Amino acid sequence: DRVMIGAGSLVSPGKLLQGGMLYMGRPAKAVRALTVEEIAYLRYSAEHYIRVKNNYLKTE
Repeated sequence: DRVMIGAGSLVSPGKLLQGGMLYMGRPAKAVRALTVEEIAYLRYSAEHYIRVKNNYLKTE
């Protein structure tokens, strides 16, 4: 919950990620805590994709 994974990062199978952290690298490692703004963006982004999905389903 509330985790951001950097582009190109590799999360190993079975790895447990701590919430509120940014993970980067191969293998992915926690590099820093997320800011309040980044956490808010995660919520906005998820809600945006739900709206896109709903609009798509309406057009079928």
